[in-house]
Amino acid sequence: MVPFEQIADDLRIRIRAGQLAPGDKLPSARELAATQGVAPNTASRALRLLVDEGWATSRGPVGTFVSDSIPEGDEPLTLAAVAQRVAELSRTVADLQRKIDGT
Repeated sequence: MVPFEQIADDLRIRIRAGQLAPGDKLPSARELAATQGVAPNTASRALRLLVDEGWATSRGPVGTFVSDSIPEGDEPLTLAAVAQRVAELSRTVADLQRKIDGT
């Protein structure tokens, strides 16, 4: 597992355990970088992953916060699953565009 995924997993575990509740502010990328011993970009990537998966919401310069409702299920969404879903949606959009264009 790459470092940003490990950081995201650690935060997911804290959210599921109730250590971080809905609405709580997550550590900043700089804070995570310092405590986890990684580059700020790596920490930022972990936070973006949580936002993309629905675990957190970004409020711009204010920070990143635990979502009011976290994703259901035992297993967190993986990057591969997100990429697959994006590819499926892209094909659907392309199909719809062809129908609109009459081709």
